[in-house]
Amino acid sequence: MSDDILGSLLTPKNNNISFETEWAKTLPVVRNLLHKENVSKKDWQDMFTTNNRIAAWVADGCDRLLSELGFELLDHVTDAAKNIHAHNDDDSLLRAYIQEWENYSQLCRYLPLPFNFIEKYLAKTPSRPRAETQKVRNVMLEYWNGYVFADISQRLLNAAMGMVERERNRELVNSQLVVGVRESFGKAGIGNC
Repeated sequence: MSDDILGSLLTPKNNNISFETEWAKTLPVVRNLLHKENVSKKDWQDMFTTNNRIAAWVADGCDRLLSELGFELLDHVTDAAKNIHAHNDDDSLLRAYIQEWENYSQLCRYLPLPFNFIEKYLAKTPSRPRAETQKVRNVMLEYWNGYVFADISQRLLNAAMGMVERERNRELVNSQLVVGVRESFGKAGIGNC
């Protein structure tokens, strides 16, 4: 086989992939997931392919994917924090927090999946610590803990304890709110979704 033919077979056809073009395909799907809007099976599956292409063929593709995803996550958690902080009374605060946390917790289970190529490529990099192999999920939890949970944890605890006290005094309360806060404290505090 001649060197020209061998060279053309070994030369990647994907060497002209643009991060911006590929990210433009992924971004609407990410935003739909963040806003709990429908995502078609095709769009979901295409996001895996697109993210893999970015991770494999774009210089610093993994880092750029993480960076852009981070911007979207930051917008999402700051909106969630504003929504939660808008509630003044304890019961509505607890309800708002639990609803936002349950939505985000579910997102933590599914959104990292199409980005698992990042984790696969980072795991192959000897200079990266082992903890970075679950990077997307960890970033999601860091943002939640830093922008939502840290600012409101004491207020949530006080509201939940007040509800427990009212229940002990035989007042009718929604005990599921206390359970929901307890679960979110455990999951958010430990770092597992």
